[in-house]
Amino acid sequence: MELSLRSLRWQRHGLSWFRSYEPGPFPDQVDAVLIDGPPITTRRGREACLYQVFSRTHVGTRFYLDDFCRGAEQRIVDNWLRAYPDALRHRDTFDIGHGVAVLERVAGRSTRRLHWKNTVDSIAQTVKQLVPRA
Repeated sequence: MELSLRSLRWQRHGLSWFRSYEPGPFPDQVDAVLIDGPPITTRRGREACLYQVFSRTHVGTRFYLDDFCRGAEQRIVDNWLRAYPDALRHRDTFDIGHGVAVLERVAGRSTRRLHWKNTVDSIAQTVKQLVPRA
């Protein structure tokens, strides 16, 4: 097992901007993805994690998103399902700790679809990141 630290940086996925960990090298095929960061202060940084790795996944890959009790994480799952409507399904939610959402890749299509709700959400979250609080 190898552990590497990644810096937070702005990155674009589709028409959306995220402040998330810079992607590292991924194996050619990924069977499971655990998402428990970056911190909530990045607003939607966790959302970028799935976009970074999705092309390396296959039918049956599972994605586990921690802290699903939070509204922000629930909106992330909604955004993922709109981005990959035919390829991703919300399989289960575990009520442990702060909740864990389990999603599964159910189809081979891996092209991310643009959706206006995701773009509006990204713009709102980006503005909140860039405008200092009073």
